[in-house]
Amino acid sequence: MKRKYIILGPKFEIDSVYGQYILEGDSFGFKLSKNGQNIVAIIRKKMFSWTNRFDMDISESEDIAFITAIVVVLDQVVFK
Repeated sequence: MKRKYIILGPKFEIDSVYGQYILEGDSFGFKLSKNGQNIVAIIRKKMFSWTNRFDMDISESEDIAFITAIVVVLDQVVFK
């Protein structure tokens, strides 16, 4: 996972055995696209909760555990 610094919000490039992903967004939500084309997941952080909570809309063709691991890393890097 490589972080790119841009003005509008964080952007990450992820190279994996599942393909190349781009994760970009802001503190309200992120979009995860695969191989520079389709959006495979939309991730939103719940702002008003006692714990860190995320809503994730993940494409059925994707590995849910892999996308969840990306969200865990995102939480540690962006929201801490």
